[in-house]
Order: sequence, then structure tokens, then C-alpha cells
Amino acid sequence: MKKNTVLIFSSYLKLWLLGIFLYVAGIGGNLAIAGGQGVLESAALEKDAGVLVLRGWVATEKSSNFAVQARVLLGARQVYLGRLGIGGGLRPDVVAATGREQWLNSGFEIRLRVPDDLKTGSYPVVVRVRTSDGQEIVLDVLDGAKTVHWQAPPQPGSWARLALGLAVLLPLVCWGVSLWVRWPGYIAWAGSARVFAVALLASFTLLVAGGWTGSSLALLVENDTLVQHDAVPWVGEAQPVRADEWLVITAMALGQFNQYRSGDGLPDVSTVLTSAGHNMNVVGMTGVPVANMAALAKPATWGFFFLEMRQALAWYWWLPFFGCFFAVWWALSVVFGLPWRWAAALSGLLSAAPLSVGWSGWPAYVVGFAVLGWGAWLQGWCAKGRWQALSWGALAGWATAGAFLTLYPAWLWVLASLLLPLAGAWLYEQRGRWRKAQGFWATLGLVAVAGFFCAAWWWHAKDAVAAIQGTVYPGSRLETGGYLDAWFMVKGLLAPVLFFHASEAVSPSDGAAFICLFLPLGGWLIWQQCQTHRWDALANVCLLFIAWVLWFSFFGVPDWVARFTLWSMVPVYRVDIGLLLAQTVLWALVLRQVVCVPKGGTGLLHMGWRWKGAMVFLVAMGAVFAMQQLPVSALAWFEPSLLLLALVGYVVLCWWLLSGQHVQGGVLYGVWTLAAGLTFNPLLQAPQQLSVHPVLQQRFSEARLPTTLRVAVVAGAGQALSLGGHRQTLALMAAGVPVATGALYHPPLDFWYALDPEHKYEAVYNRYQHLLLEHADLPEERAFSLTLPRLDLVLLQINTRRFDFARMGVGLVLVHQNDAEYLRANPRLLELEAVGVWAIFKVL
Repeated sequence: MKKNTVLIFSSYLKLWLLGIFLYVAGIGGNLAIAGGQGVLESAALEKDAGVLVLRGWVATEKSSNFAVQARVLLGARQVYLGRLGIGGGLRPDVVAATGREQWLNSGFEIRLRVPDDLKTGSYPVVVRVRTSDGQEIVLDVLDGAKTVHWQAPPQPGSWARLALGLAVLLPLVCWGVSLWVRWPGYIAWAGSARVFAVALLASFTLLVAGGWTGSSLALLVENDTLVQHDAVPWVGEAQPVRADEWLVITAMALGQFNQYRSGDGLPDVSTVLTSAGHNMNVVGMTGVPVANMAALAKPATWGFFFLEMRQALAWYWWLPFFGCFFAVWWALSVVFGLPWRWAAALSGLLSAAPLSVGWSGWPAYVVGFAVLGWGAWLQGWCAKGRWQALSWGALAGWATAGAFLTLYPAWLWVLASLLLPLAGAWLYEQRGRWRKAQGFWATLGLVAVAGFFCAAWWWHAKDAVAAIQGTVYPGSRLETGGYLDAWFMVKGLLAPVLFFHASEAVSPSDGAAFICLFLPLGGWLIWQQCQTHRWDALANVCLLFIAWVLWFSFFGVPDWVARFTLWSMVPVYRVDIGLLLAQTVLWALVLRQVVCVPKGGTGLLHMGWRWKGAMVFLVAMGAVFAMQQLPVSALAWFEPSLLLLALVGYVVLCWWLLSGQHVQGGVLYGVWTLAAGLTFNPLLQAPQQLSVHPVLQQRFSEARLPTTLRVAVVAGAGQALSLGGHRQTLALMAAGVPVATGALYHPPLDFWYALDPEHKYEAVYNRYQHLLLEHADLPEERAFSLTLPRLDLVLLQINTRRFDFARMGVGLVLVHQNDAEYLRANPRLLELEAVGVWAIFKVL
């Protein structure tokens, strides 16, 4: 028996060895035999994209076989293995050269991303093509395609990437461990809310220490020879649509930072912007660093006072998100009594909503302040003593001042219209817990602290505020509503697509929204009140607020109603922030009844499938109608299958919420929300320095005038509207260089009156403005021309052949070399040595 086994094993071994021999000698040998011909004709790197484009032709010897797969090597490194692109088209030249008619459709194009970790150097290119019958063709390479010169992009350091990884993992690990808080021993302590809060603080600290940011600041200095920076992009794409962040507010903050670090201090009126100066106290949202007491109520700017630029910019970016999370989490847990895990989940969904992410965290910043002030004031009413009530009131006052100093009335009044009635409803529901005396002290603390910070701000900003109030835009703006499109109700559902497309009717900013769940959440709460015959004041306030907002947005109100309610300053495109907060509160109220009451203690089990089906049907019909109202240009981005998938997901989400399956609903809502929001902004290390190019700095020194040097960047004829010189102007401003134009919150009237002493164009320039400077061939009798291409864009056209730039307080004029001929004819200018593509002229 043993002998037979040995013989059988020996026979199998011989057969196996024979198979290997046949493969190597036969099939393996065929791989070495050319199965066709091909030539790699070009290998080019796309500028700044890290994409290598290969073009050429390849064809098989047998017309029954196909070239199916390509393998690309740079040196010994394989950088691509995949499908052979057939975008090269027809190649009649190949047919003419080879006489093979069947090789007409032999062109190919391969686009591949070069690995970021490939070291800088020159690499020979090798392309091997596999055919459908298993053979391999090694392409010949023309001289121009033999070598690729690769410049490796800068990469974040290992420590920075470790900090990022820990920042992501710490809260997730603590959250995961908290689900098993009943574990015995040393793991149980990690399930507390305090530990989760510490993990979040550690996450914020790590992100700041690593210098990580989601700003699109790289666009400010992209391909710029005037300003140098060392930002390190890592993943994602910078978003041009966020220009109000990277081009305006962050650029202004950096200008203040560089001015502060250079020893020039932080004057209220910065001379960096225009010869008339600009009051930096009226810059809203996260604001810019200023040297007065109001800065204490602008926590996003604190990093600029004690951190280096990279870490300060990271602080500036992340604080709105983390601040909002903590404020809403605390309010939902303490004020509404929601279990901390559910409160944290809802807070995270609000803070990371596409509405927050798509507006660079500014909605989160405003909501965080508003909710913190609201909740702290209510806690003061329930305080045990006078000093505790005053302390809560002081915190509420600081938060109220912080919200006010974002200086965006539309968002502020929308939130106030919700939170003030909510405060009354909460006090009514909790009337047995609070005392009037403590409410008085809490209110006193709020008014005193908020009044102090607002008065400090007013003292330094009053002149600029008066100028803004007297403007055509936004000072004279009046809103009556009634022009919101129906598809806005589903834009949160479609955000993963809307975020990344643009047309004449739709902007990527339209993706900054949230999935509307008013009907299932509100319907459930109304059902509860009908079943239990108990009035839910908080729920009804939210529902009435939502009804008012929708009526105002879709139908509008008379102008006297708009003025009386102060909604005359609220554009309908800015009501989302209040609707999102109201929806979050509704969800918290539903969860409070579901998870804080023993099972069966609510009316949930009595809601029959017919009622739930009717509500879901209404939701589905409303969503279908809204999708049908999408602009034609936007519909082209959606295949019917994608819209159907979104609709089905929406219906399932609503059904789960009506059925009390909030874990499933929360997961679906969260995945949908994060998929849209987290992929919108880039992730990069902020720059450690932003400075003028050394050669340009030398030109400044050589040309320095007795007065403060000021630079004007002039766009060529017809180029200003593409922001031809505007971006470079604000990049110079961010580096601390005084400039003649820029983005201006209040009109520089002294500047304009010097150019227009008769105030002929005041209706054009008396507004918030992006001031652009452009060459134009004007008649001899006209020194300049002013046009208004957009509500907030003022175009100053000058004939640079004879314009006296000294009237603008300018010492140097910069222009692209292609347009320098206009300035060479100006007798008041002296041309200096160029820097890169920029010609430099000194004003005589």
C-alpha cells in the first residue's frame, strides 16, 4: 500500500513538472514573441496635476485579437496597470506606413496619476501592452517620449500625518468604546462623555499642531511669481467658488498677521488696502485679528496672536467646527436632556453638514455662538445662586457678542427668530425649575458682557458702519422673499453632485445644504401630541418657525411685513441655517421621547403603516416635484438612475424615522451627509510663511519713495473680469504689501473723491466692492471709466498710456509683460527689471 502511494505521488509530481515545462516552453514562450507592433509617440506631464499622458498607437498581428491591457513603468517602478485607453482615434498614417488596413483604429491615450512618493528625477518610459490571447507587445519609443522628468510635489511630514491620523482616530475609538460601557475593569472609564470631550480637544490640538487646514488658500498664490509660500497640498482640490474665504477674509487675516509680526501693529484702519485705508473691524464671519477688546469675542482669530502662521491658520479653520460641535452637544445634553451619545451624533451631523462645510465653517461658527449663548442664559435662570446666575449670564453675553461680531445680519436674525421663541417655550415647560430673581441676574450678566464687547467694537468701527449703512449695496437692500425655487428643498439630497458642478443657473455653493426631514420629524411630533393630548411647546415653536420660513421663501410677504419683522435683511438663499438648527431640535425632541421613555410609553407603536405610508408618499411626491424643477443645465449632471437612487434612499430614511429606527436613519443620513461634505474642501498643510518674492522685494527697496510704497496691479484690456490682476493684488496684500485696490467692506470714499471730485459715479462705487483695475483705450478727455459688471464688482478702467498713478497714492505699477507696451508710453512711469512674467514700473 505504501509503495503504491509513493508511485502515485511520483506520477503526479512528474505530470506537474511536465506542465511547468510546457508552460515555460510553450505559453510562456509566446509572451516573448511579439504579438503586434506599437509606438509610444509622446509622454507629457500635465501642469500641476501630477498626471502623465501617454499617446501612440498599437495593433495586434491577428485581427481576431485585441490590445486590452497596458503596463507602464517609469524606470523600474510600475506606475500603471490597467485598461488600454482607446481615445487616440483613427490612425490613417499608421495604415499608410505599414500597409495594414486593419490597423486604422490603433491610436491610444493613457492618462495616469504619477505616485506622489516617486522621487524627483528623470525616468525612462516603458510601455508593455497585453493582447487578448495572452501575448505582450513592448512598444517602441520615439526620442521625445523616452524620458519623463518628474518633480515630486512636497509631502506632509511623517509627524504631521501621524497627528492627522490620531486626530481622526481618537474620537472614533472613544465613541466605539463607549458603546461597551458595561465592560468591567479599566475599559469602562473610557465610555464617559468627559473622556469623549477630552478626545475631541486632543483631536483639535493635533490638527492645529500639524498645521492642517481645509482652506482653498493655495489658489491665492497659485503659479504666482510675486508671492512665495510653502503650503503643502495633500488631498482634494481647492475650490474657486470659496473666493470669499481664500480671496477675501483669509487673505485679510494674513495681511493683518504679517503687519502685526513685522512690528507695525494692528491699527483699526489698515493702510494696506487703498490709500484711504480700510477699517478691519467690519470684516465679518470669523473676522481678522484686531488690537482692541472686541478681539476677545473673536476666538477664531486668537491663534494669530500666539501661534506661527501654519498653526494659526489651522486654528482659524478648525475652531468653528469644533466650537459648534461642543456648543450644540452641550445644549442638547443639558438643556434638552438628551443622552450624550445621541446629542453628540446630532451635533456632529449639524457641524459637518454640507451647509457648514460648503461655507468654510462659517454657519457652524454662528450657530455655535448662538446656541451657547441661548443655552447658557437658560441655565442662568435655573442657577442655585446669584453669582452662579451672573456667571452663566456672562458666558451667554460673551457668546452673544461673538455671534454679533460675525456681522452677518441675515444669519443672525434667522437664528434669533428661532431661538428667542424657543427660549420662551423652554421657560414655559420648565417653569417649576427657575426663579425670576435668577433670571434677572442671568439677563443682567448677558447684557453687561455683550454690551461691553459690542460697545468696544462700536467705538472702533462706528465710522465704517456709518459708511456701510449709507451704501447702495448692502445698505439699501430690501428683501421680501418669494423667489426660492422648489428644487432648493432637495439640494441637500443631491449635494454629492451639486457640490462639484457649476452652470449659469447653479453654483457649487448650492450644494451647501442638508437633507430636509421636516415632514417625518414634524409629522411624528404632531402625531404624538394628538395621541397623548399634551402640548409640546418646543416642537410647535420649531414647526411654526419652519412654516414661516417656507412661506417667506416661496410666497413672500409685503414689504411692510418684511420691515416690521426685520426679515427685510434676509435673502431667501440664507434661511438654510435656521432650518437646519430647527430640524436638529425637532430630531432631538423625537429622540428624547423615544430613548428617554420606556419602550411602549409613547404613541409610536400606535402609528399604523397607513399613516406612515401616507407621510412617506407625500415626501416622495414632494421630492419628485422638486427634482423636476431642477434647471436644465443641472439635470444634465444626473442620470435617471442616480435620481431614482436618491429618491429611494430618501424614502427609506423617512420611513425609518417614522418607524422609530433612528440608529439606521442616523447612519444613512450621516453617510449621505459626510460623503458630500468631507470631500468638498481640500486637506493641506497651511503655509509657514507668505512673503514677497526676493527679487520683487529688492525692486521695492530700489524704488522706495519718501511716502509709503503702494502697489497697483493692472490687468490688460478685457482681462480684469477673469480676476487677471485681482488675485495677485490680494496675494500681495496678504503678504503685507500696501496695495491700491482690493476687496473692500466699506467704500474708500476719500480714494474715490480724489478721482471723482464731482461725485459723478458715486452710485457705482458707494458699495461693498471688489475693486478691479484694467487698461482701456479711452477718449482723450476721459481720465477713467467706471462700470458695474456685478453687484459687488467695480471695474475701474484707465488709459495707462497717460494716467497719473500718483493720484491713487501708487509707487509701483505691475502689469503682465504681454500688456506692458501700454505703460511704456506713459511719461510718468519708469520701467524697472521684470520679475518672471511681471513688468515693473516706478511712478515718477
